[in-house]
Amino acid sequence: PKFGKNGMGTLRKIEQTVIDAHFGQKEFLMSIAGGGTCSGDSGGPAYLSVNGTLYLAGLAARMSKNNRVIENGKEEYYCTTDMVYTLVPLQWSWVQAQIKNL
Repeated sequence: PKFGKNGMGTLRKIEQTVIDAHFGQKEFLMSIAGGGTCSGDSGGPAYLSVNGTLYLAGLAARMSKNNRVIENGKEEYYCTTDMVYTLVPLQWSWVQAQIKNL
Protein backbone atom coordinates (compact mmCIF):
# COMPACT_ATOMS: atom_id res chain seq x y z
CA PRO A 1 0.00 0.00 0.00
CA LYS A 2 1.06 3.54 -0.65
CA PHE A 3 0.93 6.14 2.09
CA GLY A 4 0.59 9.54 0.49
CA LYS A 5 2.22 11.15 -2.51
CA ASN A 6 5.75 11.03 -1.10
CA GLY A 7 6.03 7.29 -1.76
CA MET A 8 6.37 6.30 1.88
CA GLY A 9 5.52 2.61 2.20
CA THR A 10 6.72 1.83 -1.34
CA LEU A 11 9.43 -0.82 -1.62
CA ARG A 12 12.43 0.46 -3.53
CA LYS A 13 15.60 -1.32 -4.56
CA ILE A 14 18.75 -0.37 -6.43
CA GLU A 15 22.07 -2.02 -7.16
CA GLN A 16 24.96 -0.18 -5.54
CA THR A 17 28.71 -0.67 -5.52
CA VAL A 18 30.91 -1.23 -2.49
CA ILE A 19 33.67 1.39 -2.61
CA ASP A 20 35.59 0.28 0.49
CA ALA A 21 34.89 -3.10 2.11
CA HIS A 22 37.07 -2.15 5.11
CA PHE A 23 35.97 1.44 5.74
CA GLY A 24 36.09 0.92 9.51
CA GLN A 25 36.52 -2.03 11.81
CA LYS A 26 32.85 -2.96 11.46
CA GLU A 27 31.73 -0.89 8.48
CA PHE A 28 31.86 -0.67 4.70
CA LEU A 29 31.33 2.22 2.30
CA MET A 30 28.82 2.01 -0.53
CA SER A 31 28.44 4.33 -3.53
CA ILE A 32 25.16 6.24 -3.76
CA ALA A 33 26.14 8.21 -6.86
CA GLY A 34 23.17 8.18 -9.22
CA GLY A 35 20.69 7.31 -6.47
CA GLY A 36 20.36 5.06 -3.50
CA THR A 37 20.43 5.37 0.27
CA CYS A 38 19.79 8.82 1.72
CA SER A 39 18.65 10.61 4.86
CA GLY A 40 15.89 8.68 6.59
CA ASP A 41 17.13 5.32 5.29
CA SER A 42 19.26 4.50 8.34
CA GLY A 43 18.73 0.92 9.44
CA GLY A 44 17.79 -0.12 5.92
CA PRO A 45 19.35 -3.32 4.60
CA ALA A 46 22.12 -3.92 2.09
CA TYR A 47 22.03 -7.41 0.62
CA LEU A 48 24.81 -9.33 -1.07
CA SER A 49 23.77 -11.68 -3.85
CA VAL A 50 25.78 -14.91 -4.06
CA ASN A 51 24.68 -17.38 -6.74
CA GLY A 52 21.16 -15.98 -6.66
CA THR A 53 20.83 -16.11 -2.86
CA LEU A 54 20.55 -12.85 -0.91
CA TYR A 55 22.49 -12.42 2.32
CA LEU A 56 22.12 -9.50 4.73
CA ALA A 57 25.50 -7.76 4.52
CA GLY A 58 24.88 -4.47 6.23
CA LEU A 59 22.57 -1.81 7.62
CA ALA A 60 22.66 1.83 6.52
CA ALA A 61 24.31 3.84 9.28
CA ARG A 62 25.24 7.36 8.12
CA MET A 63 26.62 9.48 5.32
CA SER A 64 30.37 9.91 5.15
CA LYS A 65 32.11 13.27 5.24
CA ASN A 66 32.47 13.00 1.45
CA ASN A 67 28.86 14.28 1.28
CA ARG A 68 29.62 17.39 3.37
CA VAL A 69 29.28 20.88 1.93
CA ILE A 70 29.46 24.29 3.56
CA GLU A 71 26.60 26.60 2.62
CA ASN A 72 26.37 30.09 4.10
CA GLY A 73 28.87 29.04 6.77
CA LYS A 74 26.75 26.07 7.82
CA GLU A 75 27.74 22.42 7.44
CA GLU A 76 25.23 20.41 5.39
CA TYR A 77 25.19 16.82 4.15
CA TYR A 78 23.71 15.84 0.80
CA CYS A 79 23.17 12.37 -0.62
CA THR A 80 25.70 12.64 -3.43
CA THR A 81 28.58 10.20 -3.11
CA ASP A 82 28.50 7.43 -0.49
CA MET A 83 26.90 5.90 2.60
CA VAL A 84 28.47 4.06 5.54
CA TYR A 85 26.96 0.65 6.39
CA THR A 86 27.46 -1.45 9.53
CA LEU A 87 28.66 -4.98 8.73
CA VAL A 88 25.93 -7.27 10.08
CA PRO A 89 28.01 -10.50 10.15
CA LEU A 90 30.48 -8.86 12.57
CA GLN A 91 27.60 -7.83 14.85
CA TRP A 92 25.63 -11.08 14.63
CA SER A 93 26.55 -12.42 18.10
CA TRP A 94 25.39 -9.12 19.64
CA VAL A 95 22.12 -9.26 17.66
CA GLN A 96 21.43 -12.79 18.85
CA ALA A 97 22.15 -11.84 22.48
CA GLN A 98 19.66 -8.95 22.20
CA ILE A 99 16.99 -11.23 20.75
CA LYS A 100 17.34 -13.54 23.76
CA ASN A 101 16.61 -10.54 26.01
CA LEU A 102 13.28 -9.79 24.32
